[in-house]
Amino acid sequence: MPVLLRIAIRNLLEHKTKTYIIGILICIGITVMIIGNSMMDTAAAGTEKTFIDNYTGHIMISAKSENPLTLFGTSMNTGNEQVPKLPMYKKIREYLDTQGDVVSVSPQITGYGLFDLENGEKDFSLLFGVEPEQYKKMFPNNIDIVDGDFLKPGEEGICLSTYKRDSIKKNFNIDLRTGQSLVVTGIGTGGFKIRELPIKGFFSLKNESNDFLKQMSIVDSKSLRALLGMFSGTGVDPELLKAKSSLLETDDLDSLFNEDIIQKKTAKTDVSEQALLSILGDKKTEPVKDDSTAWHYLLIRLKNSSLIIPFLAKLNMYFAEQKIDAVAVDWKMASGGFAAMADGIKLVINIIIIIIAIVAIFIIMNTIVISIMERTPEIGTMRALGAQKGFIAKMFIFETLTISIVFGIVGILLGSLFLTILNIMGVPAPNQFMEMLFGGKELRPVLSASSVIWSSFIILLIGLVSSLLYPVWVALKIQPVKAIQSE
Repeated sequence: MPVLLRIAIRNLLEHKTKTYIIGILICIGITVMIIGNSMMDTAAAGTEKTFIDNYTGHIMISAKSENPLTLFGTSMNTGNEQVPKLPMYKKIREYLDTQGDVVSVSPQITGYGLFDLENGEKDFSLLFGVEPEQYKKMFPNNIDIVDGDFLKPGEEGICLSTYKRDSIKKNFNIDLRTGQSLVVTGIGTGGFKIRELPIKGFFSLKNESNDFLKQMSIVDSKSLRALLGMFSGTGVDPELLKAKSSLLETDDLDSLFNEDIIQKKTAKTDVSEQALLSILGDKKTEPVKDDSTAWHYLLIRLKNSSLIIPFLAKLNMYFAEQKIDAVAVDWKMASGGFAAMADGIKLVINIIIIIIAIVAIFIIMNTIVISIMERTPEIGTMRALGAQKGFIAKMFIFETLTISIVFGIVGILLGSLFLTILNIMGVPAPNQFMEMLFGGKELRPVLSASSVIWSSFIILLIGLVSSLLYPVWVALKIQPVKAIQSE
């Protein structure tokens, strides 16, 4: 081995031009790979922290559905699809309370609503229905109350983001204040539902990475159940009074629409504006018999992220054993398409790098073949002196690997240097898409272990493939006698 290494180093030093050509190609490729993958790994870590700490926790439990559910429903774009209620909520909750790896649990309802503003104006909002104490325990640092107060247990009301308040002021010139009533229209299984909710406070998100998430408003769970039709029923007995139901018992339907009766009733009855309004209904909140077990999701925070995979398997096995029609997913699935973007871009970057590596391999291969042709007399002499084909093959493999390792290490060091500079300076997100990808307004990339491992693998692959694929085969075809004669 030492002999081969010495020969490889000597040959590389004797053919410096070709050595530098090959080495620079490898160095540039590895540098780009280190920077690209480290930036994407940092962005992915930022996205993970953002969602776990502010929206999803580590794990989300929901009912099984034909379409995969996210924290924002079956579709983040429309919100029209109905999210099924989580089955056997109490049993699942009792099971989670026995698990030592669980730090906190927060039930949640997700819906979409329209704010009925002055002058007939309307504005859209994403609605999260929560239990205040459990929500704050789950996400202690996701919001800052800037005006008013957060919801209190058992209290009806709504808290709006400052982004939503400011956008309403900008778009409609309407000032919303704490203590003011806000009419909210929700779309549920029973159609449109209206609730008049007091504004309890305004909050700012500590991680304002996306306009969609900044639309979030926090509502008490009872009110959101009513808006989405998730309640057991109203406090009024639904049975019709006999006096009002007697008409329904007749078989003579024509008599119900007798013109004389209609005329008589019309002539004797004064229909006031108040009577008409009572028929149409008003904006007053209807008393609701609340179902405290009606939830869409259970969000779970674990002791650390390394427990996600085994705990997911444990939960889904428990659901199967207990025949509970529920499913547990990790934060990536819960976040919908947000978390997948960093992984997708990283995949695209790696595909591009692999294509560049393939091109580099062919360039390196051609350079090595030219070097072999120039060294035909040397190879022939070595063969004539007794060097076996295996020795010649190993010699070229050692040369290529030496170039790959040396310049690969240089590439890793250069990549680390650039990353250090970028970390100090910060990479500002040029647009909202990049803010969402970076998990914030700027990215401070750090060298990731996975990018170093992946780059090292590519280094070895380039070295072996570029030498074994064709050049070694060319070298081994050189006949000793012809090589000596060409000298």
